Amino acid sequence: IFSGKIEIPFVMTSDGKIINKETKQYEDMVFDFSGDDDVWVFIDNVLVSDIGGVHDECFTIIDFETGFVYTGLTPVVKNSEGTFSAAIPTLQDLRKAEDAGEQWGWYDRINKKMTTGTYEQYAAAHAIKSKSLWEIFTEAGHDAGQTWGSEESNMSPNTFDQNTQHELKMFYLERGAGSSNLVLSFNMLAVPASGVTTVSYTHLTLPTTSRV
Repeated sequence: IFSGKIEIPFVMTSDGKIINKETKQYEDMVFDFSGDDDVWVFIDNVLVSDIGGVHDECFTIIDFETGFVYTGLTPVVKNSEGTFSAAIPTLQDLRKAEDAGEQWGWYDRINKKMTTGTYEQYAAAHAIKSKSLWEIFTEAGHDAGQTWGSEESNMSPNTFDQNTQHELKMFYLERGAGSSNLVLSFNMLAVPASGVTTVSYTHLTLPTTSRV
């Protein structure tokens, strides 16, 4: 078994966006993960994404501009070469999910063929769910300890207010029973810039009676 923890202290920017140092373009501040192992993501010690247990490749996307957290089964798409691969939905696609007439394409794992349909059908096929950070913190009873966006700050009430400091922690567990995959990316404004801490634990031996 391999396990690890990532800690990222970060600050909300004034609009939930951050400049890409390479392209010099503003981008949405996002945390993305996709993989078939156990992952739990906490912000300020509140569980915001739970992808624990035995499962196929799943994803989570935290959109800090709007405050929405998306989770679901990572879709499989057909590449131009005719091969298939997992592809995390883009944040832009998820945001336009309610556009009338929008057609979505994906690989139907049950019938083993490509198919198209509405976003509702696409979301149902991949068990995609979304919930705001405000809803998550409220349900956990921790909303009062946060400063949320408002009209005055020009921030969504579903996300943290500008210039507030937070800490994201990701716990990762790879069971080692077979092949594994992991895709991770984030662009939050870390404080300090070297404030991302990774702690890894390898070669853990569990008693034969343990169940994980």
